[in-house]
Amino acid sequence: MGPSGEDGVADPIAQNSLGIEPPAPPEQLSGVAVVIIIAVGVQTFIMLFIFAKRQIMRFTLRSRRGPHVSVGQGGVKAFRREIDRRLDYASHMRYEPKLGRPGGSETVAHKHRVVAVDKIAELDDIIARSPGGAGS
Repeated sequence: MGPSGEDGVADPIAQNSLGIEPPAPPEQLSGVAVVIIIAVGVQTFIMLFIFAKRQIMRFTLRSRRGPHVSVGQGGVKAFRREIDRRLDYASHMRYEPKLGRPGGSETVAHKHRVVAVDKIAELDDIIARSPGGAGS
């Protein structure tokens, strides 16, 4: 024994009173726990794969700028400008055919519905042309 009465062996009762416990032997995982851990890992991998694929597709679609070759490339400058002018004008074109053509309806109820749709289209045009309408 040493001068203070300690021989280097720790007292097991004193260790437990301090809250220090010896490490327990590792427990083996049950089969169900292993299957659950593998399933969660596979699910996480699939979710990350789907997320990455979506992000790649999103950035790919966002970066598209149209055709790589402009329309009219190699032509005269006036020809290219005319093509661009007509392409810009095409977005402003609006044609809605009249549904109530004579001889096109099978039943009286269908004819009245077609006439009502045509009248609503005319009302939309009138409202758009009025000073306080949607077209102003």
